[in-house]
Amino acid sequence: MSEPHRNRLLYIDWLRGIAVLLMFAAHVFAAWIQPSLVMTTAYRWINVVAGYSAPLFLFLTGVGMAMAFESALARGSSRDDARRAARNRGLMIFIAAFVFRIQEHVLGGGPVANVLRVDILNCIGLSMLLCAVLAFPPTKGAFAWRAAGAAVIVALLAPYVGRIRWPEWAPWQIYSYLSDQRSWFFPLFPWLAYPFAGLFAGTVWARAGRAEGTARRVMLGTMLVGLLLVAGSWLYLGLPEPKFIAFGGRWRNLPSYTFTHIGWICVLAGVLWLVQPFFNPARFGPIRQLGRTSLLMYWVHVDLVYGHLVGEHALDIRGRLTLGQTALGLLVLTLIMLPLSWTRTRYFAAFKPAVVFERLWRDFTAQVRAAWQKKPSSAE
Repeated sequence: MSEPHRNRLLYIDWLRGIAVLLMFAAHVFAAWIQPSLVMTTAYRWINVVAGYSAPLFLFLTGVGMAMAFESALARGSSRDDARRAARNRGLMIFIAAFVFRIQEHVLGGGPVANVLRVDILNCIGLSMLLCAVLAFPPTKGAFAWRAAGAAVIVALLAPYVGRIRWPEWAPWQIYSYLSDQRSWFFPLFPWLAYPFAGLFAGTVWARAGRAEGTARRVMLGTMLVGLLLVAGSWLYLGLPEPKFIAFGGRWRNLPSYTFTHIGWICVLAGVLWLVQPFFNPARFGPIRQLGRTSLLMYWVHVDLVYGHLVGEHALDIRGRLTLGQTALGLLVLTLIMLPLSWTRTRYFAAFKPAVVFERLWRDFTAQVRAAWQKKPSSAE
């Protein structure tokens, strides 16, 4: 039966698509809902669920790196070439983060310093660089145990790094990459734990995916490990309220918060893997479609949500909608983004930004190297 082989990565696209939908929800409800409704129970639960968007994206960053690494080795590429490709991809995302912030400043205004704030793209790009340098399997056939260990270390150190009192002269543009308590920043502690964990999980999944029976056992084991992480975090907190089972504490730099999110992501991944054989991957699926163009969805939807593309006065709904109206707005936004996503994959699938970036970066570094090595002409 060839269908499971064709279908075996469908769950990854679903996970990315769910992350995109949660990202839409996080920004739409934060921007459009009336301030008086922020303290309602419904909004708080929406915030809890939508808060899984960033952990999902970062975890899937590690999974994608592992899948690409294993695929490159299977095609005969060397480990050095595979790691170099991962570093280039991370560098591209890191540079793209600044391009995106400049775009946001041009369209939306605000302090120029916002161009340098550590957003999720900055975190993803730098995390990819660190994963490629530090955490890939050391030998062919080995699992990414260093990545698993690094995930645990980052999660455990995050509360202590978060308490560091940086001197007043230290530029926040630099130390915010390590720790920052502002909720709209994404410092490496604790967020680096998710791509490290994803790199380990992705390596295990990629190796197991070659055999159907092994893959089933591995994915069931993934679900069990996820439930153990959730249960262990809940017992550690000693808080029986359902909301703490859902997200593991009030503060994102708590190890229980990180492990709970990783745990539920593992459970979700296992469930999606189990149900994917019942779906036809050749058919159009909206969640899968959004997942295939997650970077484009991120890049465009922010300016739609905050009215940058049409002007704040043209889309004067920020802080004005009820819960029901905001949910309807989320549906409308999703329906707008779906055709854009489909157009990208249908008509521009051949365009690979990573390939273009690697070519430009190679030419740029070659010119810099040539200019550096060129001897100055002697004075006449």
